[in-house]
Amino acid sequence: MSTPMTNALSLASSRRALESLVVVAVLGAVAWTAFPRLSLGSSRDEAKRMQSTLWQVRNRVELNRFSNLVRINDEGWPMAISPEWFKAERLPSHPLTDRELIVETTDAGHAMHYPIEKTFDPNDPDARTLWYNRTNGSIAIRVPRVGTDAEMLAAFNAVNGTNLGSTLETAR
Repeated sequence: MSTPMTNALSLASSRRALESLVVVAVLGAVAWTAFPRLSLGSSRDEAKRMQSTLWQVRNRVELNRFSNLVRINDEGWPMAISPEWFKAERLPSHPLTDRELIVETTDAGHAMHYPIEKTFDPNDPDARTLWYNRTNGSIAIRVPRVGTDAEMLAAFNAVNGTNLGSTLETAR
């Protein structure tokens, strides 16, 4: 038998459950609109755009390496990747953030072909999204930190054309 008190408690519980559901739905919508493009593993188009950006940068480094117009190091690689080599004298945008690439230039030795840090924080406008080892000319584009380590490594391997077995691996 239901009493006015149990009906009121049941109504209050239902209202709290409905409010919780609305909060979860709103948070989900905010997260979806704030980070809609960070699901790299689910989009081949995004991976292809990242590969295209990486190819464009690698191509410009190779062209300028032999142009006699840029300063090169003892190994024959440009000292830096210059925005002047690209359209509108700007580095290409990272396909997942639409912000201009920020290059981490390093002298990491001949054996290091991939960065130790393979990811970047897409919410950080100053995040280094491209890695350049000017000792051997290796260039890698970083992927956003999403999913598990295995998913992140699979995304990094896919866009950089490599087959690393570990997030700590840096050699070919």
